[in-house]
Amino acid sequence: MDPKLARAIAEIECVAEERRRIYEASRPKRLYLAGPINDCSDGQAHGWRETVMQALAGRYEFVNPMVRDYRGHEDQNVAAIVEGDLADIRSCHAMLAYVWKPSTGTAMEIRFASKELGIPVYAVSTHPVSPWLRYHATVYTAIGDAILELAQRVSPLGASVEPTA
Repeated sequence: MDPKLARAIAEIECVAEERRRIYEASRPKRLYLAGPINDCSDGQAHGWRETVMQALAGRYEFVNPMVRDYRGHEDQNVAAIVEGDLADIRSCHAMLAYVWKPSTGTAMEIRFASKELGIPVYAVSTHPVSPWLRYHATVYTAIGDAILELAQRVSPLGASVEPTA
């Protein structure tokens, strides 16, 4: 390849990468709100998510699987539930999981986010914590502590905050 052409292509690729980096840094960070849904009341399924969204408003774009509320119709919508949740998780920068009771779906979402995608998972549990949860997530005993940590992770505009040394 002509050296001038190769240099021009390399410069274009460098500019494109810098633009992608700037775009990614400027767009709001997306936070997936994982937690039990099946056999939960509206208050149990929505309440904590609403608290988190209010507390972190302006810092994150929230991805709430409750927009697809299939409670009572899970068996007829298996693929829609799982594929929708996986697509949502793939679109996120982090996950907050409220594991106040055992949930197979939440456990699988945590593992997928942590090991398959490498995105940070922050979990809240008020009961004894499994080593599996500790392995895949940073665990807090109060939702307020997790909210404070997540608030410190991004500026109000959604750009990442660099850790201080």
